[in-house]
Amino acid sequence: MGLQKKLDKYSKKICLFAITTSRFRYQDVLQQFYQYRNDTDFHLLLNFYDNDMPPELSNSSTTTFIHGFTTKSSFWGALTRNVVQDYEYVWYMDEDMMFGLNFFPFFQYLHHIRAIKAVISTPKIIRVSEEHNRHQGTWMKEDLGQEFIQVAEKIEVDSFMFVTDAWIYFRENIWIDTPNSCWGPDCFWCKLFNVVTDFGDIACARSLQYGIVHLNWKSLTGSSTFSKDDGIAAIEMYKEHMKELGFVGDQKVEVKCKFGENSETFLDIDGNLIRTHHEYSYEVRVIILESIKKIRSFRFFKRFMVLALLCLPLCIFSVRKKLHRLRCKCYFDNRAQYEKLPENEVEEQVHLRTEK
Repeated sequence: MGLQKKLDKYSKKICLFAITTSRFRYQDVLQQFYQYRNDTDFHLLLNFYDNDMPPELSNSSTTTFIHGFTTKSSFWGALTRNVVQDYEYVWYMDEDMMFGLNFFPFFQYLHHIRAIKAVISTPKIIRVSEEHNRHQGTWMKEDLGQEFIQVAEKIEVDSFMFVTDAWIYFRENIWIDTPNSCWGPDCFWCKLFNVVTDFGDIACARSLQYGIVHLNWKSLTGSSTFSKDDGIAAIEMYKEHMKELGFVGDQKVEVKCKFGENSETFLDIDGNLIRTHHEYSYEVRVIILESIKKIRSFRFFKRFMVLALLCLPLCIFSVRKKLHRLRCKCYFDNRAQYEKLPENEVEEQVHLRTEK
C-alpha cells in the first residue's frame, strides 16, 4: 500500500499555477509561464477578474482561461478536487510575482520543499523598491549561511504553494467564500496543519535561499471594493467556522493574525534544526541589529583608545628627545656664530649633549 501511494504521487504532474489577472497584465503572466510550456508537468489556470477575457485566448493542454471570479477568495473556490487532483502541488500567487524560470529557480526550490515535506510553502519575497509594501514573507534581514528554510508561523495569501491533497482537504472542509476580502485563511492555516498532520512533516516553510521578486502592481487591490472592515469581517467568519468544526479549544487552532511577527525556527540545507528564537517583530529586529552595530563600533573605539594610551609614553619620549636635540643644536649654532667655533666641533658638542 505504501509503495502504491508513492507511485501515485510521482505519476502526478508537478504543479498547477493558479493566478488571477486582468486584460492589461495577462501577457506578462503568459510570457513567464511559457518558460515552462514545453514541460507538460505544469499547467496555468489564469482567471480574469474583469467581466470578460480577451477573445483571442483559447484553452490548450497547458493553459486554461476562466473569468468572473472577482476576488481571490472566490477564485480559490474554483480550485476544486477535479481541477487540482492531477497535480502534486497547486501554487496560487499574485500576478505581479516573477515566477518564470529566467527569474526563479523553481526546480531547485521544489527539490528542497519535497525533501522537508512541507504542506504549505513559499519562497521569500523580494521587493524591487524600498518604497513598496513589506509583506509578511518579505525577507529583510541578512541570512546566516546555514539558514536555508524558515519554519514559518504565517504564510500570506500573496504566494502559497499547497500539497494538493492538503489543499483538497482545506477547500472541502475549511474554505468559505468571504465577500470582498481574502483575509482569514493565512491567519490560521499553519496552525491547522500542525494539528492535521496527514499531509506532511512541516506545516509551513519559507525558503530563505530562493526568492521570488514582487513587482507590487496593486492592480487587483485597486480594482476591488476591498476595505479593512471587510477583512476584519472575513476573519470573524473564519473564527466562527473553526469553532463549529471543533478546531478551537483543546486543539488550539487560533484564528488570530499577528502581522509583523515571524517564527525564528530555521533548518539547514539537509532539513536539520539549527536554532529557535522567541518571536519578535521586524522593528525589534532592526533595533537589535542597530544596537549590535553600535556595540561593535564602541568595541573598536575602545581598542583604539587602549592602543593609543599604550603608545602615548613612547610618542612623548620621542617628541621630547627631538625637542631636546633641537634646543641643543640651536644653542651651539648661536655659540659657534659668536665664538667662531669650527663646524665639526659644534656637531660633536650637540651629539654629546643629546646623549646626556
